[in-house]
Amino acid sequence: MSSRFGAVIDRLLCFSSSSSSSSSPSTASMTTTRPPAPTPTVLTPTGGVILGKLHGGSDDATGRYPRAVEAFYGLPYARVPARFHAAAPLSPSSLSRFDASRPGRGRQPDYAAAVSAAAEKSLTLNIFRPATRPPVRQEGRGDLLPVVVYVHGGGFNFGEPLERDHVAFVSWSEKDIMLVSICYRLGVLGFITNSGGGGDGGGSSSSSRNREANLGLKDQRLALDWVREHIGLFGGDGGDVTFMGVSAGAHSIGHHMLDPRRPLSLFRKAILESGAPTARSVLAATHPRTRAQLAGLQSHVPTGRTLETLDVAGVLQANVAVWVDNAAALTWPFQPVVESEDGATAAAAAAAAAAAAPEGAIIPATPLRLWAQFAERMAAAPPDGGGLAVITGFCSHEGASFVPGLAATNAEFRAFFATLIPAFSAQDLDALEALYPDPVTDPTSPYRNDEASCSGSSSSSSKGAQFTRLHEAYAHYAYICPVLHTAHMLSSIAGKAAAAAAGAGAVRVYVYEYAALAGRRPDAAFAGHGDQASIVAHDTVQLHGRPGLGRVAEAMHTRWAAFAASPDGSLPGALWPPFETPFGDAGGGGEGRMLVFGKGNAERVVGGDGAQGVPVAERTVTEREKRQCAFWWERMGLSQGMGEM
Repeated sequence: MSSRFGAVIDRLLCFSSSSSSSSSPSTASMTTTRPPAPTPTVLTPTGGVILGKLHGGSDDATGRYPRAVEAFYGLPYARVPARFHAAAPLSPSSLSRFDASRPGRGRQPDYAAAVSAAAEKSLTLNIFRPATRPPVRQEGRGDLLPVVVYVHGGGFNFGEPLERDHVAFVSWSEKDIMLVSICYRLGVLGFITNSGGGGDGGGSSSSSRNREANLGLKDQRLALDWVREHIGLFGGDGGDVTFMGVSAGAHSIGHHMLDPRRPLSLFRKAILESGAPTARSVLAATHPRTRAQLAGLQSHVPTGRTLETLDVAGVLQANVAVWVDNAAALTWPFQPVVESEDGATAAAAAAAAAAAAPEGAIIPATPLRLWAQFAERMAAAPPDGGGLAVITGFCSHEGASFVPGLAATNAEFRAFFATLIPAFSAQDLDALEALYPDPVTDPTSPYRNDEASCSGSSSSSSKGAQFTRLHEAYAHYAYICPVLHTAHMLSSIAGKAAAAAAGAGAVRVYVYEYAALAGRRPDAAFAGHGDQASIVAHDTVQLHGRPGLGRVAEAMHTRWAAFAASPDGSLPGALWPPFETPFGDAGGGGEGRMLVFGKGNAERVVGGDGAQGVPVAERTVTEREKRQCAFWWERMGLSQGMGEM
């Protein structure tokens, strides 16, 4: 097995190599002999011992972590009894002596054989807590800390729970908080479907008919349940949880938020970075695209074998092959799906679809219909049981790292979106073309590469004439307008409750834009998808020698941590004004105020001028954004269920 493919399987199986983990400080700079750091220890109710690792404090020669943090890596929270089936919860009481001191698993000599057993069956999480904190007393009594539960991104096919520096996030927090990062099944292992239609890939065999949809989301729910029940053992408050994620992790949290069967008390605070339940597409299991991708997967299975009996390395090789086939068009395979056939149709009401969905379904109807049901549910919630506070936002150039860079003609622009959204009509494409004028034929188009260059320098001649137009339109479709839709819906719920003087639980939402540029040269600098991750974490490796970014990190981390530490997610208006929707008349009338972090900063642009920019500023939703989001919101249904309006 090649090292490149091994690295891909690492991400599909939610592994993290200790050599690359951002949560383990480098020891290269250590020049003096230090006494061994004390080993963090947790005792289970049954007398077991869990051993962790100490980061920072007096043992930190790198200066990355001002306060010592205790970490516990790889704790099992669930076990998978069989491939494509729901996991079973595990309790820390089942551990007798568990070494949780290592951030990841090293590469084993026979890696293809090594991944075929324990890796597929074990679901784990990592815990980070301040080393100086109130003592944990028996049975969870005492001062318990607020808990952030982090869900990583990666398009539901890749990624791992140590993708950002969680030690830094906890260490730099002014108030004591804990963080739990979770592993969940990815790709075909976590998001296969039984779509019917013949062949094992189509679901005709008895084994394939028993496959469960959205297993990765159900793993996340099990991890949340584990935190609620067991985090007190580590000094955390399972009743004070902030659910936080980026990209696919943020999409996931949106789905959990709208789940009509979720206890509202499971989490009352959420942070969705570059993601939303209506982002990209959430198709039905029987949608032609879903069926075709499943058939493509089956085509890589040897004759006489099934996806259930093939070794895990073979399954993941097939997974990667199908991903590659769909990557250029951004029609990514193995995504969350609508779990009810009734809920996949435009005519079905969300409540009826939810009732018809399988037990444990996370997405029983299309997200748009679940939003309507969620609004009704929040309006009826008691003041002390239904509150929800959300931070959500986007990067300025979300689409720049995804779209094809060489598209040169209007025909290519139209073809890209026709493939991405098969339900788009010719009239939809005409309206899209008018909203984003062709830079080749329209001299007033704001999407000319030279005029839209993010750094102010001439755009690279290596990019096609449609590049800026494509990445702007795709960003609005996939990320920015879904994020603003979440903000609009929550603000509308809050506005209606206030207008009616209702007793519903408080709903508040805060919106941000991350604008600091990064790139290998000035003419290819963007604030791209995921660029905010290390800044929010206050990762000093990324901040070293960049004082402007240091101030951006301080501004963002301070607000994220204060939000998590607040019992109800409320922040002073001077620190962050709540978003009041300017869209429509239902709860509208606001200006759509948001914070912009890092505007004008170019310290991560190679060969740039090193501009430090403004750490934090305020702006409102623009008239152009209102028109663009109105277009995409009207057509969201085309990317959900069976693509019906």
